Amino acid sequence: DGVAEPVGQGEKEGEDENLPNEALEYYFPGINDETLNEGGLGGGETFELPLFPLGLVLHPRGNLPLHIFEMRYRLMFNRIWDGDSRFGIVMYDRERDCVARVGCVAEVQRFEPLPDGRILTNSNGKERFRILRYEKKEPYIIATVQAIKDEEDPVDEMVELWHRVWETLKDVLRLSNKLYDKDMSLGETISSVAPPAEDSDVGSLSDSPQETILKVQDFSFCVAQLLDLAIRDQQLMLQTQSTVQRLRKQLKSLNVARQYLAAQVIIKDALN
Repeated sequence: DGVAEPVGQGEKEGEDENLPNEALEYYFPGINDETLNEGGLGGGETFELPLFPLGLVLHPRGNLPLHIFEMRYRLMFNRIWDGDSRFGIVMYDRERDCVARVGCVAEVQRFEPLPDGRILTNSNGKERFRILRYEKKEPYIIATVQAIKDEEDPVDEMVELWHRVWETLKDVLRLSNKLYDKDMSLGETISSVAPPAEDSDVGSLSDSPQETILKVQDFSFCVAQLLDLAIRDQQLMLQTQSTVQRLRKQLKSLNVARQYLAAQVIIKDALN
Protein backbone atom coordinates (compact mmCIF):
# COMPACT_ATOMS: atom_id res chain seq x y z
CA ASP A 1 0.00 0.00 0.00
CA GLY A 2 1.23 3.50 -0.79
CA VAL A 3 4.19 2.35 -2.85
CA ALA A 4 2.77 2.62 -6.35
CA GLU A 5 -0.54 2.65 -8.10
CA PRO A 6 -1.81 0.95 -11.25
CA VAL A 7 -2.72 3.54 -13.86
CA GLY A 8 -6.35 3.44 -14.94
CA GLN A 9 -7.26 0.31 -13.01
CA GLY A 10 -9.55 -0.21 -10.04
CA GLU A 11 -9.52 -2.85 -7.36
CA LYS A 12 -12.42 -5.24 -6.99
CA GLU A 13 -12.58 -6.87 -3.59
CA GLY A 14 -14.37 -10.04 -2.52
CA GLU A 15 -14.98 -13.21 -4.46
CA ASP A 16 -17.14 -14.15 -7.42
CA GLU A 17 -19.85 -16.53 -6.26
CA ASN A 18 -19.98 -18.02 -9.77
CA LEU A 19 -16.52 -19.52 -9.42
CA PRO A 20 -15.74 -22.61 -7.33
CA ASN A 21 -14.38 -22.02 -3.84
CA GLU A 22 -10.76 -23.09 -4.22
CA ALA A 23 -7.89 -22.48 -1.85
CA LEU A 24 -5.50 -19.70 -2.73
CA GLU A 25 -1.85 -20.41 -2.10
CA TYR A 26 -0.08 -17.87 0.07
CA TYR A 27 3.58 -17.44 0.91
CA PHE A 28 4.71 -16.85 4.50
CA PRO A 29 8.47 -16.08 4.69
CA GLY A 30 10.39 -18.61 6.77
CA ILE A 31 7.25 -20.66 7.45
CA ASN A 32 6.44 -22.38 4.17
CA ASP A 33 9.69 -21.94 2.26
CA GLU A 34 10.31 -24.59 -0.38
CA THR A 35 13.23 -26.08 -2.23
CA LEU A 36 13.43 -27.00 -5.90
CA ASN A 37 10.50 -29.03 -7.27
CA GLU A 38 8.62 -29.28 -3.98
CA GLY A 39 4.87 -28.74 -3.84
CA GLY A 40 3.99 -30.31 -7.19
CA LEU A 41 3.80 -27.00 -9.06
CA GLY A 42 7.41 -26.68 -10.11
CA GLY A 43 9.54 -28.29 -12.74
CA GLY A 44 10.74 -25.15 -14.49
CA GLU A 45 13.78 -22.92 -14.32
CA THR A 46 14.68 -21.32 -10.98
CA PHE A 47 15.98 -17.75 -10.76
CA GLU A 48 16.11 -14.72 -8.50
CA LEU A 49 13.58 -11.98 -9.08
CA PRO A 50 12.76 -8.65 -7.41
CA LEU A 51 9.13 -8.75 -6.28
CA PHE A 52 6.52 -6.01 -6.35
CA PRO A 53 3.49 -6.82 -4.14
CA LEU A 54 0.31 -5.11 -5.36
CA GLY A 55 -3.41 -5.44 -4.78
CA LEU A 56 -3.98 -6.81 -8.28
CA VAL A 57 -3.17 -9.76 -10.53
CA LEU A 58 -1.14 -9.65 -13.74
CA HIS A 59 -1.51 -12.51 -16.22
CA PRO A 60 0.87 -13.59 -18.99
CA ARG A 61 0.32 -11.37 -22.06
CA GLY A 62 -1.35 -8.78 -19.83
CA ASN A 63 -0.35 -5.12 -19.72
CA LEU A 64 0.28 -3.11 -16.57
CA PRO A 65 0.95 0.66 -16.44
CA LEU A 66 2.34 1.78 -13.07
CA HIS A 67 3.10 5.04 -11.31
CA ILE A 68 6.08 4.46 -8.98
CA PHE A 69 6.54 6.92 -6.13
CA GLU A 70 8.01 5.21 -3.03
CA MET A 71 11.81 5.55 -2.77
CA ARG A 72 12.67 1.84 -2.46
CA TYR A 73 10.63 1.01 -5.55
CA ARG A 74 12.13 3.91 -7.47
CA LEU A 75 15.48 2.28 -6.68
CA MET A 76 14.17 -1.13 -7.72
CA PHE A 77 12.81 0.08 -11.05
CA ASN A 78 15.96 2.03 -11.88
CA ARG A 79 17.98 -1.15 -11.29
CA ILE A 80 15.49 -3.22 -13.28
CA TRP A 81 15.68 -0.81 -16.21
CA ASP A 82 19.49 -0.90 -16.13
CA GLY A 83 19.38 -4.71 -15.96
CA ASP A 84 17.15 -7.25 -17.71
CA SER A 85 13.93 -5.20 -17.26
CA ARG A 86 12.21 -8.06 -15.42
CA PHE A 87 10.48 -8.18 -12.04
CA GLY A 88 7.68 -10.16 -10.41
CA ILE A 89 4.13 -9.02 -9.68
CA VAL A 90 2.58 -10.85 -6.72
CA MET A 91 -0.90 -10.29 -5.32
CA TYR A 92 -0.81 -8.72 -1.86
CA ASP A 93 -3.63 -9.70 0.50
CA ARG A 94 -4.35 -6.94 3.02
CA GLU A 95 -6.43 -9.14 5.29
CA ARG A 96 -3.67 -11.72 5.73
CA ASP A 97 -0.77 -9.28 5.30
CA CYS A 98 1.00 -11.68 2.95
CA VAL A 99 1.43 -12.34 -0.76
CA ALA A 100 0.15 -15.06 -3.05
CA ARG A 101 2.64 -17.80 -3.77
CA VAL A 102 2.12 -17.72 -7.56
CA GLY A 103 2.95 -14.54 -9.46
CA CYS A 104 3.75 -13.33 -12.95
CA VAL A 105 7.03 -12.11 -14.40
CA ALA A 106 6.64 -8.60 -15.83
CA GLU A 107 8.98 -7.03 -18.38
CA VAL A 108 9.26 -3.26 -18.46
CA GLN A 109 8.53 -1.87 -21.94
CA ARG A 110 8.28 1.83 -21.07
CA PHE A 111 10.30 3.68 -18.42
CA GLU A 112 9.64 7.40 -17.99
CA PRO A 113 11.37 9.15 -15.06
CA LEU A 114 9.69 12.37 -13.97
CA PRO A 115 11.55 15.52 -12.78
CA ASP A 116 10.64 14.87 -9.12
CA GLY A 117 11.95 11.29 -9.19
CA ARG A 118 8.66 9.49 -9.68
CA ILE A 119 8.54 6.97 -12.53
CA LEU A 120 5.86 6.02 -15.04
CA THR A 121 6.24 2.50 -16.40
CA ASN A 122 4.40 0.10 -18.66
CA SER A 123 5.10 -3.63 -18.41
CA ASN A 124 3.93 -6.81 -20.13
CA GLY A 125 3.16 -10.09 -18.38
CA LYS A 126 5.41 -13.01 -19.31
CA GLU A 127 5.65 -16.38 -17.54
CA ARG A 128 4.24 -17.46 -14.18
CA PHE A 129 6.37 -18.36 -11.19
CA ARG A 130 6.07 -19.87 -7.73
CA ILE A 131 7.90 -18.30 -4.79
CA LEU A 132 10.31 -20.75 -3.17
CA ARG A 133 11.85 -18.40 -0.59
CA TYR A 134 12.87 -14.82 0.07
CA GLU A 135 16.58 -14.07 -0.27
CA LYS A 136 16.38 -10.50 1.07
CA LYS A 137 13.63 -8.11 2.13
CA GLU A 138 15.41 -4.74 2.24
CA PRO A 139 15.25 -2.28 0.63
CA TYR A 140 12.87 -4.41 -1.46
CA ILE A 141 12.09 -8.11 -1.75
CA ILE A 142 14.26 -10.41 -3.85
CA ALA A 143 13.07 -14.01 -4.01
CA THR A 144 14.16 -17.29 -5.50
CA VAL A 145 11.30 -18.41 -7.72
CA GLN A 146 10.54 -21.31 -10.02
CA ALA A 147 8.81 -21.01 -13.37
CA ILE A 148 5.58 -23.00 -13.67
CA LYS A 149 3.47 -24.03 -16.61
CA ASP A 150 0.15 -25.74 -17.30
CA GLU A 151 -0.23 -29.49 -17.16
CA GLU A 152 -1.13 -31.49 -20.24
CA ASP A 153 -4.86 -31.43 -20.96
CA PRO A 154 -6.73 -33.31 -23.72
CA VAL A 155 -6.16 -31.23 -26.84
CA ASP A 156 -9.64 -31.85 -28.26
CA GLU A 157 -11.27 -30.56 -25.08
CA MET A 158 -8.98 -27.54 -25.01
CA VAL A 159 -9.86 -26.66 -28.60
CA GLU A 160 -13.59 -27.08 -28.02
CA LEU A 161 -13.48 -24.74 -25.00
CA TRP A 162 -11.25 -22.33 -26.92
CA HIS A 163 -14.00 -21.89 -29.52
CA ARG A 164 -16.84 -21.74 -27.01
CA VAL A 165 -15.16 -19.11 -24.84
CA TRP A 166 -14.27 -17.01 -27.89
CA GLU A 167 -17.82 -17.08 -29.28
CA THR A 168 -19.30 -16.30 -25.87
CA LEU A 169 -16.85 -13.45 -25.34
CA LYS A 170 -17.86 -11.95 -28.69
CA ASP A 171 -21.53 -12.27 -27.71
CA VAL A 172 -20.86 -10.46 -24.43
CA LEU A 173 -19.08 -7.64 -26.27
CA ARG A 174 -21.87 -7.36 -28.86
CA LEU A 175 -24.56 -7.18 -26.18
CA SER A 176 -22.54 -4.72 -24.12
CA ASN A 177 -22.08 -2.45 -27.13
CA LYS A 178 -25.80 -2.59 -27.86
CA LEU A 179 -26.80 -1.93 -24.26
CA TYR A 180 -24.43 0.99 -23.71
CA ASP A 181 -24.43 2.39 -27.28
CA LYS A 182 -20.72 1.79 -27.75
CA ASP A 183 -18.56 0.44 -30.54
CA MET A 184 -15.80 -1.35 -28.66
CA SER A 185 -13.78 -4.18 -30.18
CA LEU A 186 -11.44 -6.87 -28.90
CA GLY A 187 -7.79 -5.91 -29.18
CA GLU A 188 -5.04 -7.37 -31.31
CA THR A 189 -3.45 -9.16 -28.34
CA ILE A 190 -6.38 -11.52 -27.82
CA SER A 191 -7.37 -11.64 -31.50
CA SER A 192 -3.90 -12.95 -32.37
CA VAL A 193 -4.50 -16.07 -30.25
CA ALA A 194 -8.21 -16.51 -31.01
CA PRO A 195 -9.40 -19.73 -32.69
CA PRO A 196 -9.84 -19.94 -36.45
CA ALA A 197 -13.23 -18.91 -37.76
CA GLU A 198 -14.24 -22.37 -38.96
CA ASP A 199 -13.74 -26.03 -37.99
CA SER A 200 -12.70 -26.74 -34.42
CA ASP A 201 -11.14 -30.10 -35.29
CA VAL A 202 -7.53 -29.99 -34.09
CA GLY A 203 -6.31 -31.94 -37.10
CA SER A 204 -7.52 -29.28 -39.50
CA LEU A 205 -5.75 -26.37 -37.82
CA SER A 206 -2.79 -24.86 -39.61
CA ASP A 207 -0.74 -24.87 -36.39
CA SER A 208 0.88 -28.02 -35.04
CA PRO A 209 -0.78 -29.60 -31.97
CA GLN A 210 1.92 -28.14 -29.72
CA GLU A 211 1.52 -24.68 -31.27
CA THR A 212 -2.22 -24.96 -30.79
CA ILE A 213 -1.79 -25.87 -27.11
CA LEU A 214 0.44 -22.85 -26.51
CA LYS A 215 -1.98 -20.59 -28.37
CA VAL A 216 -4.95 -21.82 -26.33
CA GLN A 217 -2.99 -21.30 -23.11
CA ASP A 218 -2.12 -17.74 -24.15
CA PHE A 219 -5.74 -17.15 -25.10
CA SER A 220 -6.93 -18.28 -21.66
CA PHE A 221 -4.66 -15.73 -19.98
CA CYS A 222 -5.81 -12.95 -22.32
CA VAL A 223 -9.43 -13.71 -21.40
CA ALA A 224 -8.54 -13.81 -17.70
CA GLN A 225 -7.06 -10.33 -17.95
CA LEU A 226 -10.26 -9.05 -19.60
CA LEU A 227 -12.76 -10.50 -17.13
CA ASP A 228 -14.17 -8.24 -14.43
CA LEU A 229 -13.55 -10.62 -11.53
CA ALA A 230 -12.68 -10.14 -7.88
CA ILE A 231 -8.94 -10.11 -7.21
CA ARG A 232 -8.98 -13.48 -5.43
CA ASP A 233 -10.72 -15.08 -8.40
CA GLN A 234 -8.19 -13.52 -10.76
CA GLN A 235 -5.48 -15.10 -8.61
CA LEU A 236 -7.19 -18.49 -8.88
CA MET A 237 -7.09 -18.11 -12.67
CA LEU A 238 -3.37 -17.43 -12.44
CA GLN A 239 -2.43 -20.26 -10.09
CA THR A 240 -4.47 -23.03 -11.72
CA GLN A 241 -2.29 -25.23 -13.92
CA SER A 242 -5.01 -26.66 -16.12
CA THR A 243 -5.92 -24.73 -19.25
CA VAL A 244 -9.19 -26.66 -19.43
CA GLN A 245 -10.15 -25.70 -15.87
CA ARG A 246 -9.27 -22.06 -16.54
CA LEU A 247 -11.38 -21.99 -19.71
CA ARG A 248 -14.30 -23.69 -17.95
CA LYS A 249 -14.29 -21.02 -15.24
CA GLN A 250 -14.15 -18.32 -17.90
CA LEU A 251 -17.01 -19.85 -19.87
CA LYS A 252 -19.15 -19.99 -16.73
CA SER A 253 -18.45 -16.33 -15.90
CA LEU A 254 -19.06 -15.22 -19.49
CA ASN A 255 -22.35 -17.13 -19.69
CA VAL A 256 -23.57 -15.33 -16.56
CA ALA A 257 -22.56 -11.99 -18.10
CA ARG A 258 -24.23 -12.86 -21.41
CA GLN A 259 -27.51 -13.79 -19.72
CA TYR A 260 -27.54 -10.58 -17.71
CA LEU A 261 -26.74 -8.37 -20.71
CA ALA A 262 -29.28 -10.12 -22.92
CA ALA A 263 -31.99 -9.48 -20.33
CA GLN A 264 -30.99 -5.82 -20.06
CA VAL A 265 -31.04 -5.42 -23.84
CA ILE A 266 -34.58 -6.87 -23.97
CA ILE A 267 -35.70 -4.36 -21.34
CA LYS A 268 -34.02 -1.50 -23.20
CA ASP A 269 -35.64 -2.50 -26.50
CA ALA A 270 -39.04 -2.75 -24.83
CA LEU A 271 -38.69 0.71 -23.30
CA ASN A 272 -37.61 2.16 -26.62
